[in-house]
Amino acid sequence: MSEMQLNIPLTQLLSVLSLICLCLLMGRHKLGLMTGYMACLYWGYLGNMQALIPTLGGNTSGQIMYLGGGLILSLGGVYLLMQPEK
Repeated sequence: MSEMQLNIPLTQLLSVLSLICLCLLMGRHKLGLMTGYMACLYWGYLGNMQALIPTLGGNTSGQIMYLGGGLILSLGGVYLLMQPEK
């Protein structure tokens, strides 16, 4: 497998880390986790799509599976986020 280098802008990284820390300080742990997950999905798929396409061999089914898996996990996270606190 070829090497892949992901580029994450420092301002976005600091913004997301600040938002996650704010969520954790406010006691919104689930929201902080979902924020971090969605940021990683964005950086891994949308922000670095040009590096991802050759890594997956230019195969559109691989791209759809990658995005579909990420969206399924995010929908599960949103469902858990809406559950009442126990």
